[in-house]
Amino acid sequence: MSEKPYRYFISFFHPNGFGNIDIALKKPIENSIEIELIEEEISRIKGYSDITVINFKLFDKSEVQA
Repeated sequence: MSEKPYRYFISFFHPNGFGNIDIALKKPIENSIEIELIEEEISRIKGYSDITVINFKLFDKSEVQA
């Protein structure tokens, strides 16, 4: 099994428009602090500033194992 079994599709806004990313996490998203950490990670990965997560969706387990 994967070390990061929770895969999310995340939609976000940045000053130049919108984007999305697939992120794998060790545990499920449960609070706003985790969303803020994800926004920081997206900024680091994508090179954008001022990221705002609009929505996120956990992939079904069948999709994660595929």
